[in-house]
Amino acid sequence: MFAGLLLACPGSGEGETSTGPATSGPGSTAADGANSGPIDETTGTAPTTAAATTGEDPAGSTSDESTGAAQSSSSESAGEESGDTDTPGCPVLAPRGVWVWHQEEAQDPGSAAQLLEFAAAHAVTHLYLESESLLANDPERLAAFLGEAADACVAVELLFGAADWALGENHDQPLAIVDDALVFVEGLTARPAGLHFDVEPHGLPDWDANKQAYASQYLDLLDAMAADLAGSALPLTVDVAFWYDTVMIDRDGESRPLSELVQDRVDRVVLMDYRDHAEPPDGLIDNAEAELAYAAQIGRLVRVGVETTCGLEPEKVTFCEEGAAAMATALAATTAMFAANPAWDGVAIHDHEAWTTLPD
Repeated sequence: MFAGLLLACPGSGEGETSTGPATSGPGSTAADGANSGPIDETTGTAPTTAAATTGEDPAGSTSDESTGAAQSSSSESAGEESGDTDTPGCPVLAPRGVWVWHQEEAQDPGSAAQLLEFAAAHAVTHLYLESESLLANDPERLAAFLGEAADACVAVELLFGAADWALGENHDQPLAIVDDALVFVEGLTARPAGLHFDVEPHGLPDWDANKQAYASQYLDLLDAMAADLAGSALPLTVDVAFWYDTVMIDRDGESRPLSELVQDRVDRVVLMDYRDHAEPPDGLIDNAEAELAYAAQIGRLVRVGVETTCGLEPEKVTFCEEGAAAMATALAATTAMFAANPAWDGVAIHDHEAWTTLPD
């Protein structure tokens, strides 16, 4: 059974590091030249490891968060259907997610056991598992891992992503994945906690010249995915850069922040709030305020994500240099600020591989 659901502006971060799925090819890089994540074995693309791709920065982890309740566009209650609520026999933990970009960590039983031990030791409630190759080539093992994670009181969100999926000409790829995932979950005893897409249009090389067009195509994709998932009890989560609230997009006859337009279409956003401190200015707290305020208005959820990857520029985007204790302190301060907000959905750390080597 799943435990409670766990779970990056022009001028304030746009054009910074991006660590999620890249547009194409091995060793793809973000706008700032940072490597954009591990290579997907099926597509040959680098998953935008929700840390660098945010156009901004990365950060840490914490453990005392309030879950909050939200309306789910794909189920009657995102929490109830996906394991966000108290589960008999499982500890009640504050939501804490971690991105897992290497499918081998779930595919190999020994590595899977180590991953779940890490989750237990670090109060992780949600794993965002890159699942494209597993879903296509080894669904039996993916199903088995979901069961193993459920027995360990850890929820699993099936993670997918590539920046160029935002383009209309490529929408068939993520929509086919949604269809395959819906077939996959039929009859499963241990179901995934939802589908998690890291599609970052700002990771496209000519984003600055085409923001309106690319953002509009991305929103069309979210509309289509939400429609396909309606009634499925599979919540839809997406990763978004914290500076999307400064990007104004014309849609339906009005100009609105891209962050709000995305939040209108999904159940939850994981905010790539990549900064290495909590306090203003330009900290985790002030960079998350707009998204949490809007989510509270519309009955959605926001999880605040931080980065731990080393070698990123500028250094303020990651807790690599500050270490685990500083990350925990910053996340605790952020939690204390927002825990009373009904949209608060805990924290997330990018990513598992980097976190395991984060100094104390």
